[in-house]
Amino acid sequence: TKNMNLAPIKTNTKSFSFSAVNTINGKGALESIVIDQKKGIYLRDIATVTVQNKDPTSVSLLNGKTPTIKLIIYKTSDGNPLLVAKEVNKLLEELVSANDTSYKIKNNYERSEVIFQKTKQTFLEATILLFVILILFLGSIRILILPLVAIPLSILGTFIFMWQLGLSINEITLMAFLLSIGLLVDDAILVIEKIERDKHRSHGVFNADMVVQSTLDIYKSVIVMTATLFCVFLPIVFLPGDMGYTLREFAVTIAVSVGWSCVFSLILTPMMCKYFMQN
Repeated sequence: TKNMNLAPIKTNTKSFSFSAVNTINGKGALESIVIDQKKGIYLRDIATVTVQNKDPTSVSLLNGKTPTIKLIIYKTSDGNPLLVAKEVNKLLEELVSANDTSYKIKNNYERSEVIFQKTKQTFLEATILLFVILILFLGSIRILILPLVAIPLSILGTFIFMWQLGLSINEITLMAFLLSIGLLVDDAILVIEKIERDKHRSHGVFNADMVVQSTLDIYKSVIVMTATLFCVFLPIVFLPGDMGYTLREFAVTIAVSVGWSCVFSLILTPMMCKYFMQN
């Protein structure tokens, strides 16, 4: 014989667990437990005895109907949710192809897909809004291309820097990219406006020397503006505790992307202005 777990006795606030030791073997032995020897009352006289698995304390249903075994997979703190989801889905495909017909495997909810779709939608909305604002104030689609080029180039440069630092693409870094979209065009707009103003002052004389001189006149302001943003975000890297650990990737992503936009606005933007702003 072996120990047998008995159903717990529950009250409104407590639950008492019981087990029978060594003397009970099967349902018949349970029914024959003596409750009152004088009156000849056995357990079967006052209770219905069944042998079954432990009473469930919770149940998982698919769509409120089908009983299921639910498995939730969480990524580690430094994990990439998109990469984790890809590997899990790959494993599920292998299990589905190898399983029998007695059960089904289904991916009922994938948070990484929600993150990707929401981020893509928000990024598209922010880019369209930025496009509308720039076209209203710059007044030319051809000139509009100049600051917009800084966005994908800065993001690409930031990805390379993140890869070198071992940072992953997650909700925090994606949010940083979304918030930095407007910041990535500031430096380029400043350079463009300076070149445009010098072009009008020169009464039609527009050449490479004038573009270079305009850039040299404004580069200090561009660097100071970028350094100001560095002073805002980089101290977050040194915050102690969980808050600093959570926001460190956020601060690094914004600071690096803004730094790349400064580089491109002082090197690439003047070169493009020479051709896109030519009469």
